[in-house]
Amino acid sequence: MSTLYQRLYATLAGRVDSVLQYIAGDMLAANACDRTHTLHVAQALKDALLEAEETYLEAEEEL
Repeated sequence: MSTLYQRLYATLAGRVDSVLQYIAGDMLAANACDRTHTLHVAQALKDALLEAEETYLEAEEEL
């Protein structure tokens, strides 16, 4: 697997894991499945996708 794909996978997998831990831990434990917390989850996942996209585009420019 190329280094780029490893970085992309690590970024996405790490961020998704963090969000899942947040959902399972903080949100469910505190019964906090409201709009604010849901928007926080959505933003965190969106940020992970944007970071992966930026990484991919930067690597493409280097070629």
